Amino acid sequence: MAYSLDELRARQAGAVAADIPFTLGAETFHIPTPERWPDAVLLAGKDADVVAMGKALLGGQYEPFIAAGGRSLDLPLILDAYAAEQGATLGE
Repeated sequence: MAYSLDELRARQAGAVAADIPFTLGAETFHIPTPERWPDAVLLAGKDADVVAMGKALLGGQYEPFIAAGGRSLDLPLILDAYAAEQGATLGE
């Protein structure tokens, strides 16, 4: 039996949120849920490149996020809060 990646992704899309919204000051930003991370995030994590990971997670929002006073090291705070809300850790 061959699995349809399109079908599996659609099933997953219905089961989890597409992104994690968060605010910094008056600005709202969004990062994808871990199930939707692009490969660039995973590669940056493998290399422990926190800034590259932040850029990969935020995409075009990265510069406005930094301008608003954010740091790439702040993003794990958002991910930890999301994981706690889901009743899991990022390793699960």
